[in-house]
Amino acid sequence: MKKYKIKALGLSDTRRKGVGQKDLDGGYVMRYSGIPEGRRASGGVAIVMDGDTNTRVKSWEAVSPRIIRVDLDLEEKISIIQVYGPMEDASVAEKDEFWLQVDRVTIEAEETRKLVVMGDFNGRVGSDQQDGHGSMGKYGCETIRNNNGQRLIEYSAQHNLLIGNTWFLHKRIHKITFVGEGREAESMIDYILYQGDLRYAFKDVKVIRGAELDTDHRLLVADTGFAERKVEQQQTYTRIKHEELRCIENRERYKTELSDKIANMQNNCNNVDSFWNELKDANYRCCKGSVWRKKAGKV
Repeated sequence: MKKYKIKALGLSDTRRKGVGQKDLDGGYVMRYSGIPEGRRASGGVAIVMDGDTNTRVKSWEAVSPRIIRVDLDLEEKISIIQVYGPMEDASVAEKDEFWLQVDRVTIEAEETRKLVVMGDFNGRVGSDQQDGHGSMGKYGCETIRNNNGQRLIEYSAQHNLLIGNTWFLHKRIHKITFVGEGREAESMIDYILYQGDLRYAFKDVKVIRGAELDTDHRLLVADTGFAERKVEQQQTYTRIKHEELRCIENRERYKTELSDKIANMQNNCNNVDSFWNELKDANYRCCKGSVWRKKAGKV
């Protein structure tokens, strides 16, 4: 993390039991969600943050051994969701349960925060942008799409998430996230997703091949630059207080003044356009007088 200046690192298949938070060397902090104690270690997810980013953690939730969520108050309010999806040959019931949990956490988070969802989804999304429902870019690296990949696309489209790996042009070697040792198996199954509203903040998503990792997965990183949302300056306007017409005296005076002006216009106007312009002007001048008062407001 220090070498590649990584602020927040998601881990899948940690095989750590229980739920908790652990201080690491160098000021790094790990929050993890694993299987219950007493069971054989498997699965598990975690998010590690550097010291500065850790001070911005608002809350976090260990959802399951496959899902963890951390809420950050950066320049934007962000929820990072780290996942570890079931294998492609897992049962339909196991997959359904996983995606239902992910969907629930996503819905809860997106009510108040922007979303970043990342991890090992064990899904291959292919490269067909037309069938990506707006979530895929044109820079996929495989022709294969499996069931997990299809579920990932549908989830992304439902929540307005962009599959970051497919939106940036890179060589194939900088897109492949998994290389099976001793097998001719290369695929893109790890992803970083982010909401369309955060497109401005994500400058790149790519694989770093030289990272020293004791795993058959490659380090997938996103270069980001979050910024505070600029609030558009409100413009003032003037509103005619039509509620003053509730007063009988004001209403009668307005009617008299406007009737006189309309009578003069009917004698002087020769076409519809000029009559309409003069009618608007006459109405405004009557309103601007003693009948109604103008009031400042904001839009």
